Amino acid sequence: MKPLVVGVTAAALMLGGCALFPDRTLKYQEAETIKEMDVPSDMSFIGFDDKYAVRNEDERLKRTVKRKDRFQVPEPPRLVALEEVALEQSKGPEPTNMSALLGRDGNGYPILMMNTDFTWAWEYVERAINKSTFTLEDVNRSIGVFYVKLPKRYEIKDKRIQFKLSHTVNGIQVAALNRRGTTLLEKDISQQLLEALREQL
Repeated sequence: MKPLVVGVTAAALMLGGCALFPDRTLKYQEAETIKEMDVPSDMSFIGFDDKYAVRNEDERLKRTVKRKDRFQVPEPPRLVALEEVALEQSKGPEPTNMSALLGRDGNGYPILMMNTDFTWAWEYVERAINKSTFTLEDVNRSIGVFYVKLPKRYEIKDKRIQFKLSHTVNGIQVAALNRRGTTLLEKDISQQLLEALREQL
């Protein structure tokens, strides 16, 4: 009868273990989203992307992915000074395939994406502002900011805003910020401003 007793005891321990170590695989769904890191105004992320690419996703569903193609942890973005980046980049020939596309960031705010380097993106945006109905009042290339005054037709109380250029994995991102550069403008007005800017690129 000893083997029976041992078997019953083992089964009891296994059942008890389930209670001692409950399934917490879905606990991540209860996690709270923390505030994004506050980046100094004279710095920016290079290599930032708010999603993690999965390589060979079709093969993974079939479980046929080879060992050499298995998931690799993405490199984290690097925080660098915009002034250093701008100085390092020499102005080469003007790109022949530059595009500027309106999109949205992770929070749904309009952004303008330019598939070029900082040097040419800066020049393109400056040209576009000068051709538009905006008034360019000042610039700070080291932090990637154009200080702009808007014409009266835009329904926004403070007519002075910023266009800020930032590095991303896909090129240069242009966003519309308030006068102090502390927050993004409301989505509707941002959309209008970036569309007007894009028309002149």
